[in-house]
Amino acid sequence: MPNSQVRLHPKSANYYLSLATFAFLNLSILLNHSLLLYYKIVYIIDELINSFSENYREQLGMVIYFYKVYEPYGCFSNFSPHGIFLEGEYWQTVEHYYQANKFLGTKDSVFIPIIKAATTPEKAASLGRASTRKVRPDWEQVKCSIMRQAVLTKFLTHSDIQKILLATGEQLIVEKSLTDYYWGCGLDNTGQNNLGQILMSVRQEIRELKNRN
Repeated sequence: MPNSQVRLHPKSANYYLSLATFAFLNLSILLNHSLLLYYKIVYIIDELINSFSENYREQLGMVIYFYKVYEPYGCFSNFSPHGIFLEGEYWQTVEHYYQANKFLGTKDSVFIPIIKAATTPEKAASLGRASTRKVRPDWEQVKCSIMRQAVLTKFLTHSDIQKILLATGEQLIVEKSLTDYYWGCGLDNTGQNNLGQILMSVRQEIRELKNRN
């Protein structure tokens, strides 16, 4: 009986090996593209969830906006008339303290007592924002921590507004400044809302302090 086993020519084996290699390379490329697509989809879903979460919380009244002192939650503003003691000195408002710290250790430090003595936080802000003055070189790196220390001191000092802050629970706090994209939310709500973030951080810290005591 003749041998029915098929023997592949050596060239045929090389052909199939090349074909397998080609298929493997294409599969690798496909997998890489799939991973990129996967990460893009995850990113988009994450953005949608965050956007939905903020919109949902806003619709349910879970977002607290503040800006002007005379409006609801005006005590969250740096302009609110709640004095603080920091570094052995009394400051009329958080804004007075914040603006004065811009010039600590600079040639324009002569303006610190002028800012401190300003009759209103608006005047203190105007003096501190004057473009003719040079702020301390590390200002961009330290301004958030300086603000946070002042805000924390304010709410630790005044029990009445501390109760208001703690009563917000886990609600999102947003400074509704249409022009400030650093401290507030900006016109289109794309701002960093750093003041709101500080207030929520201070809220959590005070809550933890109370739980320990």
